[in-house]
Amino acid sequence: MDPAGGEWRDGIGRLLRHEAGAWPAVARSYRELVAPGMAAAAPFYPGSPLLALGLLREQDRLIACDLVDEVAADLKAALRGDLRAAVHARDGWAAIRAFLPQKTGRTVVLIDPPFEAKAEFDLLAHHLIEAARRAPAAIVLGWYPLKGRAAADRLHATLAQSGVARILAAELLTQPADDAGRFAGSGIIVIRPPWQLDAALAQGLPRLLDLTGFGATGTTAVTWLAGEENDNR
Repeated sequence: MDPAGGEWRDGIGRLLRHEAGAWPAVARSYRELVAPGMAAAAPFYPGSPLLALGLLREQDRLIACDLVDEVAADLKAALRGDLRAAVHARDGWAAIRAFLPQKTGRTVVLIDPPFEAKAEFDLLAHHLIEAARRAPAAIVLGWYPLKGRAAADRLHATLAQSGVARILAAELLTQPADDAGRFAGSGIIVIRPPWQLDAALAQGLPRLLDLTGFGATGTTAVTWLAGEENDNR
């Protein structure tokens, strides 16, 4: 089985050609989680629920949601046997209201939409803000694809005007984004990022780009949308 439909070859496949010491410090724990599966006899690429599970402490809990029954069933199969994990076949957007705030003192929320509809950038902005307000101490993350600048810039502007403090955006593109529908890279929003994450990403993302071999055509950006005096790196 070719994991992730073969797309991994131009991403994690290129990165894993390099030893751990060549990776920037900010990404080495990620490498430790991914490398064993990719080196297995039947290679597999762990998605965000398995990656999160690999980082949990004994007292932590994972709640994963997906609206598609088949995907939810696959999630249950992948996480079966770990009592820290629970899977719900439900709308992830609605789950934000259902599960936040948590009673535990430390919460991380990851929103990873399928981006199958044009409105999902606006939905992402709305629900990032909702999650941040419902869980005032949580770290809230949201992933988005970069096929052009218009939708991403609108997302950034909405978040910057939301009144939510300390919002960081980090992007890695392997080629210019030209609004022609071609996938150029990815971005992630981090609300209330851990201390010095901005500096670690500003240093580490260009190194990752170089390791993939896209340093000549790609770009990286780490930008404060709110807080930290809107410092851009």
